[in-house]
Amino acid sequence: MPVGDPHFISAHGDNFDFKGKNNTVYNMLSHANISANALFRHADFHMGGKRHKLVHGSYMHELYATVKTSKGSELHVLYAASQAMVARINVVGKEYTLSAGPEPFKMDDVVVTLKDRTIQVATPMWTIQATSRVNPQVLSGQRTFLSVSVSPHFDADHALVAPHGLLGQAYDGDTVKVQGATDSYARNETTTSAMGEGAIEGVAKDYEITGDKFATAFAFSRFGKTSAAPRDATKLTGRTSPSDQHLMDGEAA
Repeated sequence: MPVGDPHFISAHGDNFDFKGKNNTVYNMLSHANISANALFRHADFHMGGKRHKLVHGSYMHELYATVKTSKGSELHVLYAASQAMVARINVVGKEYTLSAGPEPFKMDDVVVTLKDRTIQVATPMWTIQATSRVNPQVLSGQRTFLSVSVSPHFDADHALVAPHGLLGQAYDGDTVKVQGATDSYARNETTTSAMGEGAIEGVAKDYEITGDKFATAFAFSRFGKTSAAPRDATKLTGRTSPSDQHLMDGEAA
């Protein structure tokens, strides 16, 4: 179970912690026809073990996915950790409610499924997955939180439109993994602070989504583009080592 900031492990083994600002939405994945944002909130909680440690950290609580179908329709999918058995889908102003069960929501080439407290938004090129989990040791506020992952179904490392976002940018075609900033939990009381330094292009603020939570615009947006170069990984300041090429999915938990 996560013990603090969402811990990111992305393509090639890139990894870092990312606390986020309280009540702030950040982009996780941005590509030509898909965008996924997540809401971060701060939380105080205990870590397990013989001596409980107090952590002033954060969790992700809501997923906002925007998907353009093969026929040009735009879907907005909302999944909240606190309402694990339902998802809200909006298509051209029409609202749908997807309840947990075997029947998915389908539109053109997009399939949304919800079961076992996990939502999947699947297109021919990507699957975005978010699972609602519970930390009973949260001291105040919401005890449920999300773990989020993205999985490409194509060669995302050599795409005409290079993916971006906190998770998506690691599909950059390089041969190294990057170790960014992470937090230490050695003390009995810890306030986390890592914001992906060293492993992300630009700074944390560049990934903030303002206004509409489904908005696709941010500093490195790829949504709606027909071509975009990958980040220049040589400019990252994190520690590098040979990549884990088998790690092609990206996850934050």
